[in-house]
Amino acid sequence: MCEMSFYFEKGNFVLKTTRVARIESNGTLVFRNKMNSILFPVNFTSRDYDIFFTICWYAKQLGYSDSRNYIEMPYSKISQFFAEGLNKTRFNNEVLEFCKKVLGENGSAIYKSLEITNNDEIMTAGVFFISIKAFRNTQILKFKLNTEALDILFGTLKFMRINLHDFISIRSKFAKSLYRLLLQYQNIRSDKDGFKCVNFNRPDFERFMSVPEKYETRDLDRRVINPAIEELNENYFKKIVFEKKIAEGSKKNVVGYSFRFMLNEDA
Repeated sequence: MCEMSFYFEKGNFVLKTTRVARIESNGTLVFRNKMNSILFPVNFTSRDYDIFFTICWYAKQLGYSDSRNYIEMPYSKISQFFAEGLNKTRFNNEVLEFCKKVLGENGSAIYKSLEITNNDEIMTAGVFFISIKAFRNTQILKFKLNTEALDILFGTLKFMRINLHDFISIRSKFAKSLYRLLLQYQNIRSDKDGFKCVNFNRPDFERFMSVPEKYETRDLDRRVINPAIEELNENYFKKIVFEKKIAEGSKKNVVGYSFRFMLNEDA
């Protein structure tokens, strides 16, 4: 199991994590966190998200904190939360494709933060990984993290829990993203009906979900939100419902989304 924290800061998706305070006997890691953001490529697949967060989990388990050195991760560690019977050749190719995307020509996993000082506004951005080596025959992945990425992983603030076994068992990449998005609000107070209620403006929601720019409103409903809710309602939440927010004076211009959800443990 792995714990991470996610939220929005000025329109950006934020991943917050920090040094491991303890490793519980059941495999749970406690990540305290510092504000920073990870923006994922739109072409990330469900498997890419699985690999990324498992790598983060492994780096934290080892206490990796020196960007000058490579961290070595056997493929068996990358796939340890995956279902049994994984095809070795296919998984090798998936790791290679992941490497191309996080340091690729058509988009990379980047960190981005905004700091407001007394006399300036400082935007910081860069790639999360500075180097990746994938060894097909020896089944090893070696990588270096950017110094700023280390600060993202080992900073200090509050946290939320994500169970990697649950996260990786989710099939759709959009369902994985909605799972993370809603779980960050798991501690807010429920309404009289037992639902937790959160609202997002449309640009923030689409950015977090890594929605392709070509998607129109009907595509967002049909290909992103409804399938994600359907999958999550099967096993991961007791109930999720959503409502579109329409611009004042318009009948079609969607400006945001409202989600009401109930966790299984709230049942």
